[in-house]
Amino acid sequence: MKEGGKRIWITWEKHRRSRVLSDHFGFQLIEVKSKHKGLLRYLACIVKTTKVLISLRPRVLVVQNPSMFLALWAGLCRVLFRYKLIVDRHTNFKFSYRSSLSPKWLTFRCISTLTIRMADITIVTNRGLARVIRRLGGTPFVLQDKIPDMSQPKEVHGSSRGNGDFLFFVCSFGNDEPVEEIVKSYGNLPTEVKLIISGNWKRRFTTADMKSMPTNVEFTGFISDAEFTSLMAESSGVVVLTKNEFTLNCGAYEALSLNKPLLLSNTLALRGYFKNVANFVDLRSQESISSGLRKFQNGIAEDDLGSRWSSIRDMKKAWSLKADELDYELDK
Repeated sequence: MKEGGKRIWITWEKHRRSRVLSDHFGFQLIEVKSKHKGLLRYLACIVKTTKVLISLRPRVLVVQNPSMFLALWAGLCRVLFRYKLIVDRHTNFKFSYRSSLSPKWLTFRCISTLTIRMADITIVTNRGLARVIRRLGGTPFVLQDKIPDMSQPKEVHGSSRGNGDFLFFVCSFGNDEPVEEIVKSYGNLPTEVKLIISGNWKRRFTTADMKSMPTNVEFTGFISDAEFTSLMAESSGVVVLTKNEFTLNCGAYEALSLNKPLLLSNTLALRGYFKNVANFVDLRSQESISSGLRKFQNGIAEDDLGSRWSSIRDMKKAWSLKADELDYELDK
């Protein structure tokens, strides 16, 4: 940590990206938590955040967005504490509601734009979002996730799955993930190779739904970080999908760390960054999804690990150069 605690990184959620980046840049990471829900949670987090600012008096403050209200409060407090404010924005833009006239989304857009203008720098993961930030009056900096250093476990804890006999679908069951479409397409493929899906399936399916799932699809439910890494390491390939443009998935970086064959959505942002290390599937129709899954599965046997590993090393070097550039901007 530099300058005796003057670099502070605050989040209101547990997030791998914040932990990795705060460590890389030498920030003290403070994860503000509350047991409350709704408005009481926001109020409790605001009080705790203010206490941190009073106690530590940061020279440079990075906050994660989401939460948008954390970014707003950090912007308001900046007048008093006079720190350099950096917002790590991710993809919290809600583009699907950009034409909505409802009070909720009008308020969201106003606060979103305000936080962009309040920040000295807004970090995003791709050039498309950088153009959005610039158009709204902010100063963007493009920095993708750092490819993590994930050691390959020796065994899958609590599992008897053999090595390489399944595909691993990294899923959080968010609204942007085509879970139902993937389950239907994979269930219709003439293959006994399992598709194992991580995450809390109760967010999308009922217990009755689970009884009628295809026999070649399996759900993990909640698993530990060690089990998650083990499943990814022992899989024959990793699937990480989103319907949204401008979204770069954390699971993709984790798969690259283990040099796994990778299937991603065919979006401009994903293809632009992962073009040399991944396969892509078109999510526009059930037929295209089935074709993409079949092609990915059939191609795994001929996958070129050496070529991908070389590209991954190049990506790491390029990321380090961008990180050094951001580090310089933080100290200006």
